[in-house]
Amino acid sequence: MSAPTVADDMVLVSYSRAGLDNMLRICTSYANRWRFLYNANKCSVVIYNNKNFINQKEFYLGVKTIPVNDSYIHLDIECNSCLSTGNCIQEACLNLRGTYITVCAKGMGPERQSPITMSKIFNSAVLPKAIYAVSFGITIHQVIY
Repeated sequence: MSAPTVADDMVLVSYSRAGLDNMLRICTSYANRWRFLYNANKCSVVIYNNKNFINQKEFYLGVKTIPVNDSYIHLDIECNSCLSTGNCIQEACLNLRGTYITVCAKGMGPERQSPITMSKIFNSAVLPKAIYAVSFGITIHQVIY
């Protein structure tokens, strides 16, 4: 986790249930002291690399139960319990194709624009999404079909 706390997003990482329970108690105590509330509905617990996990215990933030999920979204990146990036890559590819199709459908396709204009549109609209996709460890030729 490169950025466990950004703005109002926070990630707690623990090797054990007891450790996570302790961190949740600290968060509850801190929130009570400074008089603010965590929204337990926006929280989730993800158990990593444990396929035989049986949910025998609930996790609490204050008096509210935190659900156990297979994945969560942190800083617009989906993190799942298998630590795979397949969904992220697939979503990035879909966004990239959608952006390119939208640009072409708006009358800005290669047949109607000069190469310089198309290059500027591609560099400002499509390329940033391609770079986002590449940041997940895939190459450009896998993204642009």
